Amino acid sequence: MKLRIYVPAEPRIMSRIAQGVVRILAIGSLVISSTVLGPLAIAQPNFERTKPVDVVLLFDTSGSMLKTDPMQLRFKGAKDLARFLGKGDRLGIIGFSDKAEIVRPLKYVSPEAAPELEQDLARLSTSGQHTDIFEGVMAADKMLESNYRAGVEKAIVLISDGKMEPAPDKGIAFARTLALVHDNLPVLKAKETRVYTIALSEYADRPLLKEIAGATNGVAFYAANASELDRAFDLLFEAMVPSQAPGAITRKFYVEESAEEATFYVSHSAGARILLISPRGDHMSSTQMHDHVQWFSGENVDVITVREPESGDWEVQGIEPADAFVTVLTDLKFAIDAPVAIRVDEPGLIQARLFEGERPVALPHMSRILRFGFHVIPTDRVSAPVHDGELNDEGRDGDKVAQDGIFSRKLTLAETGDYRLNMKAKSPTFEREKQVPFKVKPKLITLEAVVEAQEHAEEAAEEGHAAEASHEHDEAAAPASEELQGDERVVFRAVVSKEVTTFKDVSVTLIARSSDRKRIEIPFRRSVEDRLVYEVPAGALPKDGRYAVHAEIKGVEHGRVPVRSETPELFFTRTMAPREEAETPVKVIVRHPEPVEKAAEFPLIPVLLVTAVNVVLGLAAYIFLWKKPSVRSAPTPKYIPQKALLDAIGDLEKRVSQTDIGIDDPIFSDASAAAGKQEPLQAQPAEAQPPPEPEREPQPEAPPAAPEAPQQQAP
Repeated sequence: MKLRIYVPAEPRIMSRIAQGVVRILAIGSLVISSTVLGPLAIAQPNFERTKPVDVVLLFDTSGSMLKTDPMQLRFKGAKDLARFLGKGDRLGIIGFSDKAEIVRPLKYVSPEAAPELEQDLARLSTSGQHTDIFEGVMAADKMLESNYRAGVEKAIVLISDGKMEPAPDKGIAFARTLALVHDNLPVLKAKETRVYTIALSEYADRPLLKEIAGATNGVAFYAANASELDRAFDLLFEAMVPSQAPGAITRKFYVEESAEEATFYVSHSAGARILLISPRGDHMSSTQMHDHVQWFSGENVDVITVREPESGDWEVQGIEPADAFVTVLTDLKFAIDAPVAIRVDEPGLIQARLFEGERPVALPHMSRILRFGFHVIPTDRVSAPVHDGELNDEGRDGDKVAQDGIFSRKLTLAETGDYRLNMKAKSPTFEREKQVPFKVKPKLITLEAVVEAQEHAEEAAEEGHAAEASHEHDEAAAPASEELQGDERVVFRAVVSKEVTTFKDVSVTLIARSSDRKRIEIPFRRSVEDRLVYEVPAGALPKDGRYAVHAEIKGVEHGRVPVRSETPELFFTRTMAPREEAETPVKVIVRHPEPVEKAAEFPLIPVLLVTAVNVVLGLAAYIFLWKKPSVRSAPTPKYIPQKALLDAIGDLEKRVSQTDIGIDDPIFSDASAAAGKQEPLQAQPAEAQPPPEPEREPQPEAPPAAPEAPQQQAP
């Protein structure tokens, strides 16, 4: 069990100690290479350091190093480092296994001191049985502290091939690791002492060495074997202090927090060395990158994809020339443009391209590293893929413009059904995948040449084969792929699919191209027996000769979608006796080839005219109805009643309102007077009847008199 403490690097450029140390180590790597591959011409790099450097080389001297570094390349490289150290720099060497041993104290070196350094390295032995990394790091720190001087950069370079295995009397591995990581590394960081580690072989404790470097703002590298040690030094050089040409520049790009993936595209001159720096200061290159980074380095382009990138400002260094193109693309997607349905044996165009949001991506050199592969799988039956291939951006096979970022391919299938198009966009740094369903419909129209049965039977009878001809089919069809020859017996027959019955404005035409390149259009006639069959006799052709013929159908689908389809060409040679022009049964139109037919344009001008007329008529009708006077009713004359009538009505109202009437009321005297005139009395309302009178002696009733009509009328 090991304690892991992660200390983020400061988000700033690496300090000058890194520049001094890694330049020294990089030069040393060239020297190491020269010992293996032969002498090389080495020139000291042109750089300036404002501070001297104190470096301690910390070598693992356990017995396992005899196996992982049998040629002792780590020592041979160190022998020649002195010649590349600047004036005022100091170098110390410590070997460690069971315990730490100072081989060379921290003292000044120069190129002239190489023999002295060689004698110091000769005292190193590789006979230890343990690997106490804690002991070695503490010894290096003690050397730097005991020889402290102000104003210098301090660094420790640790090379080991093992794990933390201290001697039993020093404690257990867990305790030593805990003490190193928890107690000592934070102190080294506080002193601004950086530790650079190289894990040699697969047996090294790479996680621990990486943690030691990270906790002190150093860099950790890995060499699988001794021959890769020079490569490890070179990686350190490239990651920490990239070699840039005088014209190289640095550019910054901001990455949003919501970005799940960021792809840096750098187009540069040949030989440029690109370095990517994260917002917290992590340095990455094509030879040293993190697990979440994919890097493609080409001759003129680098493409770097970072998964789950940190939000903030990312730096791209080493760009040359200054006008080189650099950009960052976040969350790339790709879109497929494919037909919803295609016809059997008719090519359908499929296209694909990358998008960043709503913007299409068309970058130089991108088409060379991108691949759009696809395969087609039936979905209405169990089957293996029936078609596969790749799209191209090279201006061929359906692709219109080369290197425009649009990848294209024509697809042809020979069987109807439901299918699924699986497509994958793949680059050296990222992949995308998408699926699109589509249908394959039957052919809209087919063309064949047939011979009429009756004439064929008569010819057979003339040749003495009438019996065999009676058993033949009614028609003999000639395949379209063969060269045909015939006379008036040949009939060109076009058969359309049932789908055509739903089309509008359907026209079926036979297109013939003569040997002198004249284009001839002959309308088909629908068969009376089958509405899906159209025919044209060979005699409709204007003269004998060789023709390339095909059938073409046009119509309108779903009310407004124009549809056009044609059959493959077949070659036909007509050989028949000349006939009168009047005998030609159909109309023949001969014209020269026309340009590609354009799609029908929207009738804008007629629509505008009709709209204007309707607006004018509407305004005129409104004005007419608004100004027309409305019909008014004639005034009714006022009626004024006469005073006598009003008095009579008032008197009547008073009488009606009375409930009790006395016997001496004048009305009875009026009634007696009126009885002589034979005028009957009107009955009183039930609620106004007087109380019953006492019984009287019966008197003779007067004969009823006819009622008089009222004498007074209302004016």
